[in-house]
Amino acid sequence: MANVNGMGTVFNLPNFAGQLYSSSPIVTPFLNLIRGNAVKTDNFQFAVGVEYAHEAASQRGRLSGINTAGAQNDAPNELDFQTARALEKMARDVEYTFLNGVYQLAGSSAQANKTRGMLEAAGTVIDCNNAALTQDFLNAAYKAAFDAGADFTDMVLICNSAVKQYLSIIYNQQMGFNLPDSRNVGGVNLTTIETDFGALRIMLDRFMPANVLLGADISCIRPVEQDVPDKGNFFREPLSKTGAAEEYQIFGQMGLDHGPAWKHFKITNIGAVTVADPAGSSGSGSGGNGGNG
Repeated sequence: MANVNGMGTVFNLPNFAGQLYSSSPIVTPFLNLIRGNAVKTDNFQFAVGVEYAHEAASQRGRLSGINTAGAQNDAPNELDFQTARALEKMARDVEYTFLNGVYQLAGSSAQANKTRGMLEAAGTVIDCNNAALTQDFLNAAYKAAFDAGADFTDMVLICNSAVKQYLSIIYNQQMGFNLPDSRNVGGVNLTTIETDFGALRIMLDRFMPANVLLGADISCIRPVEQDVPDKGNFFREPLSKTGAAEEYQIFGQMGLDHGPAWKHFKITNIGAVTVADPAGSSGSGSGGNGGNG
């Protein structure tokens, strides 16, 4: 077999007839995985990823951005693409607000109406005072909520990633819980907690504060939309045109009906939970043999 070094030309690149074989390993699992997504380019340089990122979620938000002049638009329809992104942003803001919103009734057109979120609405509160979350704190919250009248038939625990891991650590330590059916599987993913008052499902939410656990009775919670006559709610309409630019707005009004405050509870100011140290092994020493008198 000939080896070609340097610049390849029609004189030093031999042609072979028949099937081409390779003595090198040709198993390419990653290439096999992604080859169905192949695209073409007519340039030596090409973008290695077209990404977009939302603003930080807040109680009010607005989509903004630019499109590079002369660049090929990756969205088949720019208006539809921008509308979809704006709706995503609005959904994120609604999610954030329904959890963290602080109530405000507008007193004038210069003020915005703001809905109350679940954390402000929860009537039963257990404060950890920055101590580590324990099963005692959890049991106290369950009992206090039940005594206040909460119904545990559709109660969901909503938490951030940190508190989710704390829950797994706490309940992983109870006897028998950490013994999986298979001996080749490790780890814990706590999804339901059985209590004396009913089962609690666990929901992970990025918009929850890192040191708060919320217990929400889903059966009495609902979003409330306010329609604009003859337009509905969350509708798109054009604004006045300036130059060649076209502007639209998406308008909608939505609040949260959280039901009675005593239906919900929260545990606040949660401190970090760490894995318990394994039981220390006592040191062993060799005792000396007694001499014969």
